[in-house]
Amino acid sequence: AVLVSKVVTQRDVHKEDARALLEMAKQQGILDKTIFLFGGPRVDHKTALELGFDAGFGPGTKPSDVANYIYYRLMERMGRVLPPQKTAHGTPDATVPGTGEKLGETL
Repeated sequence: AVLVSKVVTQRDVHKEDARALLEMAKQQGILDKTIFLFGGPRVDHKTALELGFDAGFGPGTKPSDVANYIYYRLMERMGRVLPPQKTAHGTPDATVPGTGEKLGETL
């Protein structure tokens, strides 16, 4: 997993940088093999998804929230889908892929 933490900049340079990183990962053939996470003081899950990341983590996110997300995505990729667990994700607009459940409620 790769966690990109970026300070929000004027003129959306942080978004351009994020897109460029994902494009380089695609060119190197690792985009689909890696979990890409985007975080920062004004980053939310919705923006991260729009940019092409697997998830976004903003203010209030605990390291355990990120680790929990990575664990569940890895289990999912290995074909071991686990039941959702309670978590304090920190971004109320985040949803669990395929279920529509809010990550702030379950993961």
